[in-house]
Amino acid sequence: MKTIAWHISSKLHKCDPNKLNDFCFIQGVCLESVRVARFNLVNSAAYHHRLPDGKHQGISAVFIIEESHIAIYTYPEYGFAMLDILTCGSEDAAQKCHDFIVKQLNPGSIEKDNGEISGDFVPLKGWKSA
Repeated sequence: MKTIAWHISSKLHKCDPNKLNDFCFIQGVCLESVRVARFNLVNSAAYHHRLPDGKHQGISAVFIIEESHIAIYTYPEYGFAMLDILTCGSEDAAQKCHDFIVKQLNPGSIEKDNGEISGDFVPLKGWKSA
């Protein structure tokens, strides 16, 4: 069996709704997590959702890293966020990234699912294995 990636998916409950709705805070935390994990940022996109009354509520952000991605979706009205990290780098780096973001959001509880993406992977003819 060959491990080709690590995946961490977490549901963060009872977070500070003001943090979850602070666009600059969420972007800053995720960008700093890239540095902490020693990932290589390629690009990012983030959107502060707008309600019909014009107020902003909730953030969707994706950070493309050479190693794969970091994504976060916030629901300040519920004090809830979803965090997804996938990396073909090390398990340790993925965990450092996750732990940094979680520490900054300081949830009251976490539902965490993590694991390796592994199988009997064999490079296809004409392709090099990473």
